[in-house]
Amino acid sequence: MSIPPLKVILAVTSATALAKLGESSVLVCAATVARDFARATGQKSAISVAMPGNLSDAVVTQLVGAKIDFIPLICDPSNPIELAAALAPERSLFELVAVHDSNRPLTRLAQFHRTLEALLTEVDAVRAASAFTETLKSVSEAELIEYTIDRTSIRRISTPEIYRMSAIDFKLQDAKKCTGWFLPLTKSARIGYVDSDPESIRVNSEDELSLLESFLHWQQTVAR
Repeated sequence: MSIPPLKVILAVTSATALAKLGESSVLVCAATVARDFARATGQKSAISVAMPGNLSDAVVTQLVGAKIDFIPLICDPSNPIELAAALAPERSLFELVAVHDSNRPLTRLAQFHRTLEALLTEVDAVRAASAFTETLKSVSEAELIEYTIDRTSIRRISTPEIYRMSAIDFKLQDAKKCTGWFLPLTKSARIGYVDSDPESIRVNSEDELSLLESFLHWQQTVAR
């Protein structure tokens, strides 16, 4: 399969990405799989790493120490309009762009390829997701349970997100009109989802690292 020119972005979404994981760190693990995906799809350019200015020194130190080639993008990657503005100068150089959350370090390469394959069929933007299995309750301001939320209408969103460059709304300026993706989408964009692997969970705090360590051990010893 011929892959159009593809830009791969690692989005550093919180300082938790700098935490140690196994013999490496959350950040380096996530950057490694993003780099491997870029190589596997024949991309010659280095991955880009979108990071807020207050984390840039620490991020650069870790990635340089891990010998990962990258291009820094200084912006808030959690803000779709800022990320689109940082990407805009290169929009004519690539047809596709993939964004991976740095706080999902154990995402498998297979999930990247599954997402890309779905994009190349008939949609403009694809991301990985899994079913939500816990019971959710709506609670009133008085802390009384009102009703049970239908969990079949809820997904756990994962990454990567892969877009056709033509589906990104570079002109959008109102953050309230963004649709919950890393990049703002045009109104006509056709979106899709693929199944997310269970270990592609997001670590939101250092307190959750023990769960990732368990998944890492499972990957290295059982699921090779």
